[in-house]
Formats: sequence, C-alpha cells, structure tokens
Amino acid sequence: MNRTKSAILSAATLFAMGSALAQAPVTFIEPVDTVVAYLDVPEDDELSIHLDIQNTSEDTLILMATRLYVDTVSPYNYPWMFGAEGAYDRFCWGPLCYNFGTDQSSTNASLLVTMEPGEVNTTLVTDYYHAGVVGTSTLRYCIHEVEQDPEAGSCHDITFRVEQALEVPEFTAELALNRLDEQRWAFDLAGAAVGAFRVLDVQGRVVFEQALNAPSGQIQLPTLGWPAATYIVVLETPRARATESVFFRGF
Repeated sequence: MNRTKSAILSAATLFAMGSALAQAPVTFIEPVDTVVAYLDVPEDDELSIHLDIQNTSEDTLILMATRLYVDTVSPYNYPWMFGAEGAYDRFCWGPLCYNFGTDQSSTNASLLVTMEPGEVNTTLVTDYYHAGVVGTSTLRYCIHEVEQDPEAGSCHDITFRVEQALEVPEFTAELALNRLDEQRWAFDLAGAAVGAFRVLDVQGRVVFEQALNAPSGQIQLPTLGWPAATYIVVLETPRARATESVFFRGF
C-alpha cells in the first residue's frame, strides 16, 4: 500500500517570492515523468535518471537541490538504514552523490552550483532502488536558492513504477529474438498466438511498440534518426518475456 509523507512536503511561502529564482526559475529540459521497471530485469535493480536543467533567467544563480516524497511504496527504507527492508533512493547534484535517504544537498558554498544565464547543468541524477518492493513511488526534485523554500523553486516529479516478474507456469519453451540487421528483427513467440515487441531507452521510455498477432515473423524498426545509444528490446507474451540490450547507430 502506498503512503504519503505529507509531513515532508511543504507549501510555497510568500517569503520565497522575492528571490531571483522565483521570478525567473530554472527549467527542466524534457524531463522523464514515469519510469517502469520489472523485478525480473536485473538492470532495473538500480534506476538511474538524469535531469538536465537550464538557467532561463538573466541572473547568475547559486543553487542547491532538495528531494521530497510525494508518495512511496511500503516498506520504504527512510530514514535509510543499512540492511533495513524497503525501497530507497539517493541523488547527485553538483560535485557530489549524496548518501541514501539524504533530503537536501549541502549548503556549503564550495558544493553549491553556480549557473550563469542560459547555462545548462547535467549533474542532477536520481537513483531509485526497488529492493524487491512492487508498487509506485513518486519523488519530487526541486532546484532552489539556499534560503528559499524548496517548492518555491523549480520542481519536477518522477514516478517509479515497479511491476512483478512474469511467471511462466509449466512453460519451458523460450521466446526467440534475433537481430538480422540494424532495422530488422525476427521473433518467435514459442507457441503463443499474440505478443508485443517494444524498444525502450535507458530511462525506461518506450520509443517503439508493436502488437504481434502471429506466432513468428519479422519486425522492421524505424531506427533512422534515433540517437546513437543503447536500448532495451523487449519481446513479451502473456506467459513469457525476453529482453536484450542493444546498441543502435541511428542511421
């Protein structure tokens, strides 16, 4: 069951309205909203998401980061304790990656991030560890000045949805997924009549999806124009699932 840590969240106050950040906040650049993970995918044990931001004001800003909990799975290991049950998280900002369960980055002047007008910063990273707990957690990341209420700055919510592993009762045949070339893939659903073929980027976003209505065949991927990167190819039926990590050149 999910639980809301309302005591941790705070409303924006009038005190923060006079700051430069409130007048001209930084902007999150095409941020991820939802990440879907599965217990039977080892790569999903640690979900690492980059959040890029830009100073869209005309002022030089000196900034810190705060993580708030909107909603979490139960159990959730917070405050974090080594060996305790539950999902947990951490984040990186500026020169440091902070300990598990840390709420805010340091206010030490040497660890704050200075952003000139128009500058883009790529050091904000959130790491979510499901620790075998199925369910949904929503974390809020706020970039703000030191004396400013976090939610009066610029904030973005990320939802991590962890789903159960797919069981394969009395089913020994394996799905077949073969790469023929950069764009063509052959599949065999191992006797199943329907399935799905998906391609996800490393942040869990679906970049291609096609329903399969035949037990075997080929898929033509529209990879032209895709960023050159590693992707996760998923072949799925109601009773089985196969994944493969693949690098696409994008041309």
